[in-house]
Amino acid sequence: MRATPFAQGGAAVGGRTPAAVVLPAPHLAPLDDALTETSAVLEHHGHLVALYSSACPPEHVRRLHTLRAVLESDRIAIVPVSLPPLGVALLARQLRQLSLYDFSPGVLASAARLLTHYIHAGALLGSVTGWTASRSICAPM
Repeated sequence: MRATPFAQGGAAVGGRTPAAVVLPAPHLAPLDDALTETSAVLEHHGHLVALYSSACPPEHVRRLHTLRAVLESDRIAIVPVSLPPLGVALLARQLRQLSLYDFSPGVLASAARLLTHYIHAGALLGSVTGWTASRSICAPM
């Protein structure tokens, strides 16, 4: 396999979980290179669920939409999530593990939205020790 400008992130969990692919910033990779590499990822994996944080700069989001449009692919799901970058990394790891069970890309993208709420709640909840029904978590989403 040839080297790509995409950074392969995350170690394989249990030796079977696919690695994450990190798309470089638009100013670091020309569109032609990004198209070639995204096409290679689609060829190898069959589909791509692209997650991005709401803190992601607009030019990065435009690049994702441009790649999907130019490749004319319905095998790319672009999923915005309201998590900080570390939360997005955790979500990506969970989705990579779920991908082992042959869920369709649409099911994985839908699961991303639900898992986002659990990750957010888990980040706010410091401990379940002493938790009572009278306490609640209130935070903007």
